[in-house]
Amino acid sequence: MNSDIARPMTAAACQALSELSDPEVIGDEQRITRALTALLPEASVVWCRLSGREASAGAARADHEALRERAADGEIEARVSPGDVPSVRPRLALAARMLALAARANASDPRVVELLTLAEAAGSVIHDANNNLQAMVMQAAVLGLQAPPDLQHRIGIIREEGKKAGVKLQLLQTIQPWHEEENEKSDLVAAVRRVLRESPGLAEATLPEGEVFVSASPAGLSRLVLLISRIARSLTRGPSAKLRVSSEDGGLLEADLPGVEVTTDDRGRRLLPPCEGPVAELERHAAYWLVRQDGGRLEPIPRPGGAVYRAWWSASD
Repeated sequence: MNSDIARPMTAAACQALSELSDPEVIGDEQRITRALTALLPEASVVWCRLSGREASAGAARADHEALRERAADGEIEARVSPGDVPSVRPRLALAARMLALAARANASDPRVVELLTLAEAAGSVIHDANNNLQAMVMQAAVLGLQAPPDLQHRIGIIREEGKKAGVKLQLLQTIQPWHEEENEKSDLVAAVRRVLRESPGLAEATLPEGEVFVSASPAGLSRLVLLISRIARSLTRGPSAKLRVSSEDGGLLEADLPGVEVTTDDRGRRLLPPCEGPVAELERHAAYWLVRQDGGRLEPIPRPGGAVYRAWWSASD
C-alpha cells in the first residue's frame, strides 16, 4: 500500500474535512477551496463548481494532471503530479463525500427547502406573469384606439408601466437552478434510486434493468423526481407515490394518480386539481420548469380511473 495513503492525516487535513462537512459551507466556494487546499497540499490548483458558481486557488502547472469528483450538485478538482495521484485521489473522493453530506444537511432545513422550491418555481411563475402583463398591455393598446384624447396619456402610462414590470420580471427569469451543462446527460434510474434512498417511504418505483439517460443535471433530475413524488402523494393521499421509469420517447417518468380527474383550461392545457396551499402550488411550478428548461415536457395524462403525471424527453434531446 502507498505509504502516503496509509499514514494518518495531519491536524490541518482533519480540520479541512470538518470544514467540508459543515452545512454552512454550501454556498461559500472560497471557504471550500481553502479547505481543499489544506486537505490536498500537493495540489498546484484546487477548483470547485457548486450550484453553478466556481472558485479556484493556486497556479496551474503543465506537468500536473486533473483529478475530478462529483460533489453535491457540482464537482471538485485537484491538479497534481502523476506521482501524487494515488495518495490524493482517495482524499479528494472523501472531500466530495463530505460536501454531499453537508449539502444534504443544509437542504433538510424546511426554510431552505422552501427557498429552493421558490427559486426552481421562479421561471414558471414569471412566465405566466409575463403573459398576463402582455395581455394587459395589449388591452390597453386596443383601448387607446377607442379612448377620447383626454385619456390617451393615462392609457400610455398603463402601457409603459406594464413594459417596465416585464423587464424587471425578465431579470428573475434568468435564474435556472440545476440547468444542465452543454450536452450533459444524467441517468433517470439513478435519480429515482437516490430519492428512494434519501426519502424512505415517499415513493415506490418500477425501474428498467439498464440506465435511462436524459438531458438534465444529476441534482436537477433528483429534485424533479422528489417534486413529482411529493405532488403525486399529495394528490392521491396515499402512503407513497407510485413511479415508473421507461426509455420510451427518449426517457419517461410517470407517477400514478388513481382517482385524480384531469381538466382542461380555455387554451386546451391539461390541469391537475387545485392545490392545497401556496407551497404545493410552487412545487408544481418548480417541477414544470425543471423539465422545461432542459427541453422536456411535464403534464397530466388522463387514464381510465384516474391519470398519470408524466415527464418525458424526446429522443432527439
